[in-house]
Amino acid sequence: MTPPANPLTLSPELIIRLLKEDLKSNKLLLGLNQLGIVAEHYHSDLGSIILILMNLPESDDNLYAFYQNQLTSFTSLETSIFFNQLDALAQKFYQLLIDRIN
Repeated sequence: MTPPANPLTLSPELIIRLLKEDLKSNKLLLGLNQLGIVAEHYHSDLGSIILILMNLPESDDNLYAFYQNQLTSFTSLETSIFFNQLDALAQKFYQLLIDRIN
């Protein structure tokens, strides 16, 4: 069943920008954790917000797990590679989400 239309559904470009910010935030948290700084308290719920804005069911545990797995995969890249490819990673992330729901 298709979820009801969300009046807050945003353009792909804005969603990609939000994904980019979520990627950067999670990369920072990963780096802090690797330094021994407990940073879990600063984790945002941007992923859920992005799913809502994409008009996707936030309560779909499989979709949310997919989102988190992709986020982890991208942020585990070596730092210089991650930042050199950040725009492409955000676009790929968006496309993976679109492909996942189609």
